[in-house]
This record gives sequence, C-alpha cells and structure tokens, in this order.
Amino acid sequence: MSFLCTVAIWWLYFGTSTIQAEHAFTHSSDPGRLGAYFHYIHAILITGIIVTAVGMISF
Repeated sequence: MSFLCTVAIWWLYFGTSTIQAEHAFTHSSDPGRLGAYFHYIHAILITGIIVTAVGMISF
C-alpha cells in the first residue's frame, strides 16, 4: 500500500505540475526567480513520501 501511495504521489506530481510549470515559466516576467521557488515543490514531494511511509508503517 505504501508503494502504491508513493507511485500516486509521483504520478500526481509529474502528471500535473509539469504542464502547469511549463506554462508558468513561458509566461513569467522573471523565470529565474520562479524556477528558484519551484524547487521547494521537491521538498514538499519528498516530505509527502516520507509521511506516507511513516503512516503506513504505524498503520
């Protein structure tokens, strides 16, 4: 179950954020700053995977 949740998190991340991020970068007046902020999403993704794994272990 934990593996399936992790796959779902990755699928949601790459399935939706890639398209939206490309659109935001191409239409931004300052794509460098936007790219720097975009890296925070990776921290949220990894945190979600860790929280899911810990939640599944304690379940």
